[in-house]
Amino acid sequence: MNEPFVTKGELAKHLGVSSSTIRVWTSKKLIPEHTYLKVNNTYRYKLNAVSDALVEQRLQESKENDLDFNDLDEDI
Repeated sequence: MNEPFVTKGELAKHLGVSSSTIRVWTSKKLIPEHTYLKVNNTYRYKLNAVSDALVEQRLQESKENDLDFNDLDEDI
């Protein structure tokens, strides 16, 4: 199934953040390049692809934090 692209504002509304947050996340590569299309200065995002990528990042960060916490336990 071909997922339609949405505007930055629609993505922001879906994620419950501001459009400027989406702009920052895009520029910091927190939103992976394969999840959006850029034409000139206009961005269009794949809703599900962005959501999936952000969830995956959060899970990865959580695993890394768990590992760091476990490393601290060994030192005690």
